[in-house]
Amino acid sequence: MSKSFKLASFAAVSILAATATAHAGAFALREQSAEAMGSAFAGVAAGNGGLSSMFWNPATLSKTSGMQFSIIGSGIIPYANMTDSTGAKSGDIGVDAVVPAGYMSYQFSDKIWLGLGLNVPFGLGTMAPNDWSTNGRYYNRTSQLMTTNLNPTVAYKVTDDFSVGVGVQVQRTYVRMNNAAYIPGLGLAPTTTSELRGFDPLSLGFTAGATYKVLKGTEVGFGYRSKMTPGLNGDAYTFSVSSGAMTSDSPIRAKIALPDVFSFGVRHDLTSDITLLAGAEFTRWSVWRNFPVIVKSDNSLKTTLVFNYHDAWMVSGGGEYKWNPNWTFRAGTAFEKSPVQNDNRSARIPDGDRIWATLGATYKLDERMSIDASYAHLFVRNGTITQATIPGASFSADVKAHTDIISIGLNYKLGAEPKKATNKAMITK
Repeated sequence: MSKSFKLASFAAVSILAATATAHAGAFALREQSAEAMGSAFAGVAAGNGGLSSMFWNPATLSKTSGMQFSIIGSGIIPYANMTDSTGAKSGDIGVDAVVPAGYMSYQFSDKIWLGLGLNVPFGLGTMAPNDWSTNGRYYNRTSQLMTTNLNPTVAYKVTDDFSVGVGVQVQRTYVRMNNAAYIPGLGLAPTTTSELRGFDPLSLGFTAGATYKVLKGTEVGFGYRSKMTPGLNGDAYTFSVSSGAMTSDSPIRAKIALPDVFSFGVRHDLTSDITLLAGAEFTRWSVWRNFPVIVKSDNSLKTTLVFNYHDAWMVSGGGEYKWNPNWTFRAGTAFEKSPVQNDNRSARIPDGDRIWATLGATYKLDERMSIDASYAHLFVRNGTITQATIPGASFSADVKAHTDIISIGLNYKLGAEPKKATNKAMITK
């Protein structure tokens, strides 16, 4: 046990080091599994992502054995270009990112599994030139949202067919937004930037899930990740674009809400080599609405962050083919309904409905180690932006966007499955 504990501690520190460098380039980051992305995340709540399936459903830990580790890195290359009503173009405002994820599991007995996940579940990065649009600059110059989530979990096998799992989410959140300033009493100030920064070192939530073998070769899974409500503390700055000199600084506080997610997955072994997969996901984005920003010194209202998102969902289908003992290939497609539509699209997050097209493969180096690789292209529906909350700076634009993602994962298995307790009656006999 001492040796196992040391190995587990070393793995946890390694995963932490990888995750600490995260810089996310999208808002809700589904890129938590290189294996599952190859089939468009179809069936991931039923365990199709291997160890990384615990992100969606902690009960899938019961499908692992011994001690296992998984490290994933996903390169996200988003593209978004806005053209305003005057013909001015923003250029690509998407921020490329490398998003890591890490997992470890330990089979404590034939009934109990312990797990640990480290992820970046939410992130945003857009950056437009300071003067890209006469009016658009008052709605966005730079936007960043970054989270890091620690998720210890436990799974319990109730019967050979039915397992349950629960976990705790411990998350840190950082937000930064800036734009050309509108100063009450003075009006538009294009050479001045207003910026908000906020940080929450600790917010809590939970995960839960279950898996059930409906028939031989057919398994379903249900997973849930709870809403998170970070309480941000930070500052509201005003500074000169040219010199960077600060003209004002007000300590502020704000409470935001990040959505809860419901996941469902199905796996069906059509043959010993072919598996069919399906999945659905519902994200309660309607909690991401309006957030007052309060000045700490006098509890006055500094501003209100307005988003008014809609609830969103995704459906996916895919399959995998075990070509030989070493190679497994995957493909999938999905439709994702975005929380951002024409009525609430902003210059900060010019998102839209997406169609996913994915390919992936796993190569088994030996009985302990395997490598996952996958590629996804996201076809994002074109949309429009209409914003008029800044006096004298109404803004409209057309948006074109798409995203490419490359994901690589390394999996390692240490030790074998614990033996079941010997039946004393059998020994006596």
